[in-house]
Amino acid sequence: MKKIIITLLISFIFLNCNAQKSASLYYQYNNQSTKSDSLGYISYLKEVPQKLQRKKNEILLLFNYAAFVNDKISINKKEYLFNDYRCGYLQIRILKKSNIKIYSDKKGTINLKLKKGFNFIIINGNFDNGLGIIYSEYYPVLECI
Repeated sequence: MKKIIITLLISFIFLNCNAQKSASLYYQYNNQSTKSDSLGYISYLKEVPQKLQRKKNEILLLFNYAAFVNDKISINKKEYLFNDYRCGYLQIRILKKSNIKIYSDKKGTINLKLKKGFNFIIINGNFDNGLGIIYSEYYPVLECI
C-alpha cells in the first residue's frame, strides 16, 4: 500500500511539473506601454463597435489563430472553433471571474487565475506545442503571425 501511495505521489508531481512547463507566463505593465500601444488602443476604440468592446466587468482574451489552427477550444465550457488559419487574433470577451478554464483539443487544459489590473490576456502558441500567456494591463499592439 505504501508503494502505491508513493507511486501516485511521484506521478502527480511529474504530471504537475509537465503541465507547468507547457505554459510560459509574461506580464505587461502600463509603464511599459509605448506610443504604438497607445495608437493600437485608439484604433481598437475606433474600429470595434462600442457594443463589442470590453466592458469594465470583462476580460478580453486574445487567441493567436496560428497557435490554434484546426483546433477546438472551450473557455469555461463554451466552445470556439479555429477551423482555418487566419492572420491575427480571435478576441473573446468573458466576465471577470477568479478563474478561467481553457481546454484545447491539441494543447490540453489550462487554468488561468485573474490578476488584479490585468484586463487583457494574450494566448500564443510555442513551438513545443505549449502556450505563451501574457497578462497585460493595456491593450497591446498585435502583429499578424
